[in-house]
Amino acid sequence: MSDPRNMVAPEDRKFILETPDDGFSPERNKFIIEKSIKDYEAMRAKKMKAHDDAYAERADAIATYLNGLAMGGRSSSIEKYFGKRTLAYLRGDEIRQKLMANMKIYDREGNLIRKGI
Repeated sequence: MSDPRNMVAPEDRKFILETPDDGFSPERNKFIIEKSIKDYEAMRAKKMKAHDDAYAERADAIATYLNGLAMGGRSSSIEKYFGKRTLAYLRGDEIRQKLMANMKIYDREGNLIRKGI
């Protein structure tokens, strides 16, 4: 097997440590990789839980409305069932996303950073 240092361009050799004991440890490398994967999975699980919690209230409200309709509820209009304020509250995230999509953002000098739709 050839020495990997021979495969490096001459101008890049200054970045390679010439001593064979450069501090690399396969055990430490494996530990860091496993820790990174574990930390990523924990962060991903936390974000998924927050995402599920954010939609749980809306899903429960819709399920209650649909169950009411299935049981022969009087109001088939979702606006009449929830009322304007509650429906606006349940739609809040959708409205915020639409507003943010149309928003123009400027820096302190007045230069346009992000153009709205």
